[in-house]
Amino acid sequence: MILVCVMGLALLLTTAAVAQDAGEPRVVVGWDFEEGMGPWVASDGLGATLELVVGDEAAAEGVAAVSVHYNQRPPQGRNVGGGSALLWCPGGGPMPEAPTCLEFAIRSAVTGPFGIVLVSGQGAPYVRWLWLEAGQWHRPVLYLSQLGLFAREVQEPRPTKPLDPLDMFGGGIIDGVQALLGSPPSVPIAVPEPRENELRLDAVRFTTRTPPGEFLVCDPGDAVPSFAALCNPTAPIERVEMGEGQAAWRVAYELPAGKIGGIHWFLGPNLTEGTVGIEMVLRSSVQGELVLFVNSVDQREFLAPVTVTPGEVSTVQVLWEEMRPSKDGEVLAADDPRAGDHLGGQEVQDLSLGDGASLLSGEASANVLEIGTIRLLRAGG
Repeated sequence: MILVCVMGLALLLTTAAVAQDAGEPRVVVGWDFEEGMGPWVASDGLGATLELVVGDEAAAEGVAAVSVHYNQRPPQGRNVGGGSALLWCPGGGPMPEAPTCLEFAIRSAVTGPFGIVLVSGQGAPYVRWLWLEAGQWHRPVLYLSQLGLFAREVQEPRPTKPLDPLDMFGGGIIDGVQALLGSPPSVPIAVPEPRENELRLDAVRFTTRTPPGEFLVCDPGDAVPSFAALCNPTAPIERVEMGEGQAAWRVAYELPAGKIGGIHWFLGPNLTEGTVGIEMVLRSSVQGELVLFVNSVDQREFLAPVTVTPGEVSTVQVLWEEMRPSKDGEVLAADDPRAGDHLGGQEVQDLSLGDGASLLSGEASANVLEIGTIRLLRAGG
């Protein structure tokens, strides 16, 4: 399903009409839908419906928002990041100045992962996961320099720089469940059942908000979790305190027998070039079988075990060079041609913290995982 904006950014986006304090972020361009739906159209072929909803409870701000109804389904044809684009607005003109941040309000009728995608003028997609709880208006704040390049969609030579905000073709939203429904049978992921959904979008603004000094893979201080929980959560994901000033996202989940689940982050070489590994602050309620999985930009797989003490806060470091080449969740045999492969920071595309307890035991399992700050490690840093 694709919701397409058929005109350019320069014509459609409204600039801030009121003066702002010098210290406040400026709105470069944005949509508020108060004057109508404008050029947004549904282009799906599966009965997706697009409408402007109006009323006191219809929008995050004001009285109007854009709404699209659709059925989750396996991806078909070309798609960005593995899932069909739900909302899409191609660019068509220069912005008056370079924005640094994308801020918006979004609400989903079902709980799940959604990917925010911005595409460069050369067609390179940059992606960031969001986890949305059903029925709530969420207010993500996404810094353009922290979206990860989906390098597999880009021909050589692949760019390693952040997205140029003055060279954006457009942007959109992908439904993560749709991407999961297309997972190959060799990957026994705990995939949710497809459902009908309504997605609402409001108050979309590109702003000049100043990015933080350090990029964090996982920041419990974010307004919205920046990961996809592929593990059948049994309760809303919420922010909790681990102690000693460390916050965390609390994920309670259950895994069916024979299935693997976990938490997935989208990165990319523009974020990982020059890094040597990753540091994670975690607490797990059970011993479990936690594993760090990494997919490279050339679709190779690597893994490393993650050891934690149940009930205790653990700080775990994994170096890329220590990760072992794998296939479908198993370490490669010594005589495999790829057995000697090594992973470099510039090759990291995405990573998952997986729980293989149900897969290994053949029985259903449950866990409560608290995920604190996760940062990339650099040599000498």
